Amino acid sequence: MVLALAGTDGCGALYPKSQKQNREWLQNPTPIRLRMEMADFNTLLARIQRPELLEGPVPQLSEENSRNLERLNELRRQFAHCNPTGWGIELQYMLNIVPVAADVFEHLTTTQGRPNIHFTEDQKQRMRMALAIIHATLQPAPSQA
Repeated sequence: MVLALAGTDGCGALYPKSQKQNREWLQNPTPIRLRMEMADFNTLLARIQRPELLEGPVPQLSEENSRNLERLNELRRQFAHCNPTGWGIELQYMLNIVPVAADVFEHLTTTQGRPNIHFTEDQKQRMRMALAIIHATLQPAPSQA
């Protein structure tokens, strides 16, 4: 989401105050650049739903899919901050979230110009292969009639 929103000035994924300050700095650079404060996950998720902020089509997310992505971010935060808790991740819970996350990742990396300028052809190929494996793995098994 950050790469898709960054824009040519690199400020599109920042909080509004940080956007304003950094864009002003870009107009009149000084040796000391202000800190760039990236917007939180939910703000970024809302921004990728706004066509005027993207270079390509907006990902189509249902309310449930948006909530699943928010839950995935909550899980990521728990892992990243090593909260000492006694919990496990329910498999069905992840099976509902992972396809949505993969679809949004695929959408943003295949329909938006900005993320792609940062990837080599080898990286793009590896992403396509990984996404194909994820989609194949998550497909329901054919029913036995």
